[in-house]
Amino acid sequence: MSVALALLAVLAPGLAFGARQKTKRFHPRAAQATVPKNVAVHFVSQKSDANLQNATPFESQSSPPMADSDPEQKRYDGAKAKAKEDNEVKRLKAKADGATSGEEARLTSIAYNRALFRKMRLLDRSIAERINLVEAAILKRFD
Repeated sequence: MSVALALLAVLAPGLAFGARQKTKRFHPRAAQATVPKNVAVHFVSQKSDANLQNATPFESQSSPPMADSDPEQKRYDGAKAKAKEDNEVKRLKAKADGATSGEEARLTSIAYNRALFRKMRLLDRSIAERINLVEAAILKRFD
C-alpha cells in the first residue's frame, strides 16, 4: 500500500492523503497524461502491492545480452579507453575538469571531446561512422 500512496502523492499531491477534489474524482489515466512520454508509470492495486516486495529492483537487473555481444561496441569501448590514455587527451580532460567558469568549461569540454574522438578515429577506422555519430550527438549538447 505504501508504494501506491507514494506514487499517488507524486502524481496528485492533494489527493494522496484524503483531500477531496471539488470538480472531479481522481482517475489514474488522467494523471498519466501529464507524465512525460519517456517516463513509465505503473498504477499499483492493493492486491499486487504484496507482490512488489518480492520483485527484483530494476537497477539490479542485468543488461540485455545483445549489448554485451556487440563486437562494434567492444571495438568502440577499446578505442575510447586507448584514446583516453593519450597525453594530449589527458591534458584537455584535466583542463576541462578544472575550468572555473561555465563558458570556459563548455569550450574546454568541446576541445576535449573533439580530441578524444579524433584519436579514436586514428586508432580504429572501421568504426569511424559510429564515432562520428556519437561525436555529433555529444557536441550538439554543447550548443
